[in-house]
Amino acid sequence: MIVDQNAPPAVPDKISSEPAQENDLADVAETVCLHAQECSHPLTCRNQDLPPVYTQSREENAESSTSSPPSSARSPPNIKPSNYIRVLQPNAGIKGSWLINPALRIPAVFLPPLAADETETTRKNISLESKNGSLEVAIYVVPTQGEGADPKPSKQRVTMNTSSRNGPVTTAVYDVAPTEVPKSRLPLQISADSKNGRVSVFLPRSFHGLINLELRNGNVRYSNDMMALLTPLSDVDGTHRSFLGHLDPAEFENEDEWVGDELKVQANNGNVRLYFNDETPPPTVNFWTKLFGV
Repeated sequence: MIVDQNAPPAVPDKISSEPAQENDLADVAETVCLHAQECSHPLTCRNQDLPPVYTQSREENAESSTSSPPSSARSPPNIKPSNYIRVLQPNAGIKGSWLINPALRIPAVFLPPLAADETETTRKNISLESKNGSLEVAIYVVPTQGEGADPKPSKQRVTMNTSSRNGPVTTAVYDVAPTEVPKSRLPLQISADSKNGRVSVFLPRSFHGLINLELRNGNVRYSNDMMALLTPLSDVDGTHRSFLGHLDPAEFENEDEWVGDELKVQANNGNVRLYFNDETPPPTVNFWTKLFGV
């Protein structure tokens, strides 16, 4: 497969209507790493450009201001679905799109080696890791619950991990729109982390659940749309907990733990940015922009 070094990033640079905010110079330098490295792993060399985050024209924005929020479900790229994917790059970035069908059974002989903290029962549906490189990835999740779907899927939640030791991590997650009979997806368990770099996550608007953020040296920023749906729970020693969507206590009455959608983010030395996947992030403001106004 071919690596397209000139492919557009997963997050577009187009300016949105959201006011620009100040970021540190480290955030600007974070995106350089990926294009300076060549990918040598076949699973990371997807001959698919990352899809642009959906943006609306001014006319569409005017119409949507009086209507319900747009659905972020979309048709997947022209790639085959898979399951239980693991990519580990020691000295290269990872960029591409993956289509995950959590009901797809993969023969044991074809499964990748387990990570150190995994067992067969906790094997992730997709795990993308780089030790020294950036991540720009889009993950599409196939709906499997409903008529015609496997009545006993192998996982109660769709688990995904994106991480880098040295580099920014950008993860966009999409619902795949059902094409035939009505179906819904399994709950998502998303983990995104970087030891040294910014972490940006783009969630589907169907996400309804817990958000856990752990930061040491950095700050967190949500989009305006997300802030309007966020219930803050706690902020203690750099750990932020909140609930996205309507918080109904009845959902917890018969459960010892939350088993719905969940996002976990860890950032040791970098900021955290959270958006819906049909939003465009504000432009980065750096030293030269502030000095010359360009």
